[in-house]
Amino acid sequence: MIIETTHGKHLSTAAEEKLVGKNHPLLRVLFSRMRSNPYQIIATNLPISFDAEIRSQLDFARVILKTKGIIVRIKIKVKTYDWFIPFYHLALYQTENNLTVHAQGFFLRFYELNDDHYRFWQKILNEKNEVLN
Repeated sequence: MIIETTHGKHLSTAAEEKLVGKNHPLLRVLFSRMRSNPYQIIATNLPISFDAEIRSQLDFARVILKTKGIIVRIKIKVKTYDWFIPFYHLALYQTENNLTVHAQGFFLRFYELNDDHYRFWQKILNEKNEVLN
């Protein structure tokens, strides 16, 4: 589910918890990273008016780990979008230097990844396996 959250158009907390679960306990958040570093976006088919030919440093995404899914917070110039992805919809694909998130018929491709990014995605995959099994 993709929602524009620019200018305070946020989804209610109850609806967010229904889609991707609650926040992790405070102690767990303090001792392990539950939020990613910003990623540079290279390509997407999301309906968010992203133009790959005129992309800038202002176009980035941040991933937030929840108990039953993830939230991809996408910032394109001055607009902000939240993409709620439950774990049962989430698929990750990795090529040489790109990582692609697929869910609900859409994809988002990131580039310029470092070791911290890969460790975070490994944490997401471990959490997904824990929840779904």
